Amino acid sequence: MLTTLTRSLANLNGIRLSPEFAVPFVVIDDNKPINFIDNLQFSLYTSVTIVTNSQVRYAKVNGKLMSYKGNNVFSLELTNLIPGNGITVQVYNNSGNLLDYRNYTIH
Repeated sequence: MLTTLTRSLANLNGIRLSPEFAVPFVVIDDNKPINFIDNLQFSLYTSVTIVTNSQVRYAKVNGKLMSYKGNNVFSLELTNLIPGNGITVQVYNNSGNLLDYRNYTIH
């Protein structure tokens, strides 16, 4: 789940600075194998990124193996996807057992 935190900064004297700013962040739940899915749409391809818990050893999108980037983050670049297309994300443990899957709509 992508959440946005909106706050204003203060200087060392406690005086509030303006304007307020927004910082997006992901709330991680270690009990859920898939915590976050997002995509970036480019002219020639779509980049899909997921954040998982530590039980996940590999992940696939529509049957294609995702690259592990570190810190429980996986990504994959796909062609021929447009906003509104659906994909299926699957995550697996060390033994190759399916831990979870999610259907996701490209935006």
